[in-house]
Amino acid sequence: MGRKIIQEFGHWLRLALTRDFLRKLLALFLALLLYGAVTYRFSRAEPLRLSGVPVELQLPEGIVNLNGGVPPVTLVVTGSTRVLNSLSSRDFIGKVRIREGSFMRGTPYRLKLSSRDFNVPPGVEISDIEPRELSLELEPIVTRRVPIEVRFDSLDRLPRDYQLDRIICVPDEVQVSGPESLVSELRTVKTQPIPLDRTVTDGFDYTAQLRTPDGMRILPERVAVRIEVVRKYATRTFNGVPLRLLLSPEQRNARLSAELQGPPLAEVAVSGPESQLSVLKSDNLRPYLDLSELREPGVFSITPGCVLVGVDDSELRIKTVRPERISVRITRGK
Repeated sequence: MGRKIIQEFGHWLRLALTRDFLRKLLALFLALLLYGAVTYRFSRAEPLRLSGVPVELQLPEGIVNLNGGVPPVTLVVTGSTRVLNSLSSRDFIGKVRIREGSFMRGTPYRLKLSSRDFNVPPGVEISDIEPRELSLELEPIVTRRVPIEVRFDSLDRLPRDYQLDRIICVPDEVQVSGPESLVSELRTVKTQPIPLDRTVTDGFDYTAQLRTPDGMRILPERVAVRIEVVRKYATRTFNGVPLRLLLSPEQRNARLSAELQGPPLAEVAVSGPESQLSVLKSDNLRPYLDLSELREPGVFSITPGCVLVGVDDSELRIKTVRPERISVRITRGK
């Protein structure tokens, strides 16, 4: 009895499935489609704003972006609540390739963004990009040679009376590469300050590190520097210094006397270290005429001399005494 019931049910089921099969299949498809549309409609979330979405710029070889990079943008995206809740800005990284020859030198490049420039996860659409256009400063990279400028931490740290004489760099130029506008305006590449102190009294060699200008590259990064240090000597001139007439005791015993035939003043130039010249006074100078060899009355032309008194004259030198010849009259008293 039970077996017969099962057989009749199976027969009825076969008739139900096979009778008008295509119509039933179409009805099932429409029902599923309607279910999916309703589900999708009611599961859509409000548009999501994602700020800080990075944009990577791919430039042709030999081109640089003076802006340094592309600022992040904000995307407005739509999709289901389930999908949007799992997304972040890093899921939409943009990549833009700039074609060679698509920009003009000296003119800002207008980069227009579209949804195709971003990585869009499945089930999500980009409805807006803020901003849609970016301004870029694109320039070719150039290379040229630039002179080196040697810098010191402080020239005041040298010992008194010493100064730098010659500075030799090897090499004396450096190769600089960078954006054309920056490289063309560069006049020198400076060294890091070379240290000086009170112990420096002679020339020395130094390996100097160069300061790389912002946005550029240099080659080499270090140079050999030869610094020559010398003692500073100067000349100081004293005007109106009284002349002295030098007669020997024998001349005075012979009642000989002397009289200048012009002003009794001389001009004396002294050379030596600046520190010693700065404290020298006219009172330390003794210009004179040596008359000790004159034995008879008459008019004579004598070359003056000069000595220093009251100072350390080991490094001071009398350079000139003017006038170079001075007339003096020798007379004999009665």
